[in-house]
Amino acid sequence: MFGLRRKTFSCGLQLQDHQIKLAAVAGNERMQIRQIRSASLPEGAIRDGRIHDADVVVSAIRKMAAELSLAGKSVVLTIPTSSVVLRRSVFPARKEEDLRGLIDVELNGNESLLPFRNPVFDFVRIGESEKGTEVVIFASPAEVVSQYVQAARSAGLNPTAVDVAPLALLRVLKRCLKATGGTLPGSFMILNAESEMVEISIFSDGCPAFFRSIPVQVRAMVDEDADYLETYGRFFSVELARVMNFYKYSVSEQPPAVEAIYLIGDAHFAGGILPILESEFPGVVRLLDIDAFLRSRNPDLPNYAIPIGLAMKGA
Repeated sequence: MFGLRRKTFSCGLQLQDHQIKLAAVAGNERMQIRQIRSASLPEGAIRDGRIHDADVVVSAIRKMAAELSLAGKSVVLTIPTSSVVLRRSVFPARKEEDLRGLIDVELNGNESLLPFRNPVFDFVRIGESEKGTEVVIFASPAEVVSQYVQAARSAGLNPTAVDVAPLALLRVLKRCLKATGGTLPGSFMILNAESEMVEISIFSDGCPAFFRSIPVQVRAMVDEDADYLETYGRFFSVELARVMNFYKYSVSEQPPAVEAIYLIGDAHFAGGILPILESEFPGVVRLLDIDAFLRSRNPDLPNYAIPIGLAMKGA
């Protein structure tokens, strides 16, 4: 998304509050997983998407890169979804660089457009009309982007681009559908379920329309006699209903109804909430089979969907 230097790469790095994940892929049309690895982070090293103990984070990345013999390799990394603002706007038809200049002026000249100053941004053209060029803009505080890029560089990796989880998951979904002969519906949702986080992304006509990262805070609600997965499912059901209502009534005028939900992530949690989705959602529900295009029998692969999708950006 936020290009730093265009260069072929095959590694994806995901940093979260509680852990980091790294994936290395080989090939393009016929992709193979070379390495996947995760490591836990101590409480508070990254908090609410901000790096608070850079030394700890850098050390964890450096150790992982050394174990996988990836020191010095190019990598695309993700910044927290919570730090990214998604905007849809129309600008006069211009060439790429001129259009970028117009967007820059608007974002920096109108403080009411973003909840932060000094944004870093990228954009995607989604159509032309009599009004001009319609674009989707992704913006994030420069401070956050700088933190994550510097952590990767200090750990001995070569960050070539910064991306967001929803776009990484979209790449994975497209590859899965291509491998199985499926096609993208007009409006759909991707859910990436993990023990501590759920990434919810809604797309319309293949373009991002809404995304949200929801921390899963159920451990404090579970006593010794309670089932964690059941509590997780109840929490998820409530949060998903809130997201659907917000999308329906607040994102835009008469947004298209979500036709399908694609589920991926930690197999334990994704599989656990699958029955909930099937019983509460009237459309199509599919558990994505990432092995469909990676041809690997590693059961942990779905848990690495985001770093795999990051690595696919330039592969």
